[in-house]
Amino acid sequence: MTPSPFAVIETPRLLIRRFEERDLPTLHAYRNDHEVARYAGWHESDYEGLIQFILTMNRTTPNTIGDWFQWAVEVKATQTHIGDIGIHRQAEEPKEAEIAYTFARSAQGQGYATEAVHGVLGYLFTTLYLHRITALIYADNARSVALVERLGFRKEGHFRKAARRDGEWVDDVMYAMLEEEWNTNED
Repeated sequence: MTPSPFAVIETPRLLIRRFEERDLPTLHAYRNDHEVARYAGWHESDYEGLIQFILTMNRTTPNTIGDWFQWAVEVKATQTHIGDIGIHRQAEEPKEAEIAYTFARSAQGQGYATEAVHGVLGYLFTTLYLHRITALIYADNARSVALVERLGFRKEGHFRKAARRDGEWVDDVMYAMLEEEWNTNED
C-alpha cells in the first residue's frame, strides 16, 4: 500500500520520516532492549508485530485523530535509523496531542532526541496548528524529564503510583506546552 503523503520533517542532523522496511532490524533491536523499553508503554516486540506496526503507520497520517502516529528518526549523514517519535491526537480535543519518543541506546546522550522533539513540535504548532502538546513520563526517567524541561515544557502534575511497570506501581509526571509558549521559545 502506498503511504499517505506528508512532508518529511528535517532538522540540522535528522530526517523525521515514515518508517521503511529497512528500519525493521533497528526497530526490533531497541524495542527489545530492556534498558530502552523500561520507560516505554510496550514490552518485547516480534518481527511480525513490527511489520504490522510499520504497515499501519504507512496507512495513516499525523492528522489522524484518536490513534498514535509514529515517525522514524534517521541521522542524515549516515542514513541510520536511531529511534522513533510519535503523537496521539486526542479524540476529545483534536487541537491537543500527546508526544512520546524512543531512541536506541547507541543514539542517546547526543542531543538527537531533543532535536527530533523540537522538530516535531515545530511541525505540530506551525503546520497542524495544534494548541497544546503534553508528555506523560515515568517520574524516574530523569533524561526524558530533562529533555522536555530543556525544550520549555512545564510540569503540570505528578501522579503517584499511577502506572504499572514490570508488575510494580510507579509515578508518572505530566508536562505540557502551549502554542504561545512555543512561539516564545523560538525567539
